[in-house]
Amino acid sequence: MKILLFGKQGQIGRAIYEQLKYKNEVIGLSRNQCDFRYHQQIEYCISSIKPDLIINAAAYTNVDLAEDHEDEVFQINTIAPGFLAQKANLLNIPIVHFSTDYVFDGKKEGAYIEEDLTHPLSVYGRSKCEGERLLKLYQSKHFIIRTSQVFSPDSDNFIKKIIRLAKEKDNLFVINDQYAAPTSAKWIAKVTSLFIEKIKSNEAFDIYGTYHIALENNISWWEYAQYIVKVLVDLNVPIKLKPSAIMPINSSDYRQKALRPIHSILDISKVKKIFVLEFPHWRKEVENTINLIIQSSLHEK
Repeated sequence: MKILLFGKQGQIGRAIYEQLKYKNEVIGLSRNQCDFRYHQQIEYCISSIKPDLIINAAAYTNVDLAEDHEDEVFQINTIAPGFLAQKANLLNIPIVHFSTDYVFDGKKEGAYIEEDLTHPLSVYGRSKCEGERLLKLYQSKHFIIRTSQVFSPDSDNFIKKIIRLAKEKDNLFVINDQYAAPTSAKWIAKVTSLFIEKIKSNEAFDIYGTYHIALENNISWWEYAQYIVKVLVDLNVPIKLKPSAIMPINSSDYRQKALRPIHSILDISKVKKIFVLEFPHWRKEVENTINLIIQSSLHEK
């Protein structure tokens, strides 16, 4: 299968490329190669590559910065996916599109299922929510995959930030009232590849739609930071920060430009049922990722 992958340099894009490149012809494009602000670039890429499948992992993801760049954010996260869907529908090309738990407001007590009403709190969340809507409107052959707190060993993310701060600081304040499930880009790519196999075998018609992919169990950012530092201690990584020196702070006391959902837990029973999958605990994936980051830093030295 010839696959056109937008957003190759992002966390999910890199993982998707690595997961699929051995069994498919994957043409991965970065923002420099296809800028979603310009529709003519999108159209040219599709018409010249002539893919069998389009994967959209491109997005404007800086949640706080998005508050000051609303036009650009909506162009990349909403209008471009809508245009992409129209072109894909015209050419009968299925789309896999990635979205976020930030389409919800986090006020639900239990986990969010795919059919729950969306109510985003931020520019980023609204842009992704509208992107979903347009994609559904224009191309019925789609998989929209929502995920949360994505991490990988490659790109800048919460794990890398805590590792850096642990080497620099003796104490740290981290938000303790926002909950979600940290999810590895590698696992997202693995599950996404199962959807793609369904497309390749012409078995996707009955299961097109929206799905949640997140790792098992949920945690606050504060508990997450504590666990990262604990793993560093267990690995004998030289750091200043101890887990006990990470102090909890309410989100209302922490300066963040954009509002975030407090409790954006994604229910993953739908995808587990379709593929009969057992999802790993987030701790296992976090440990693996920290090990890869530390090994990479040693090689660089």
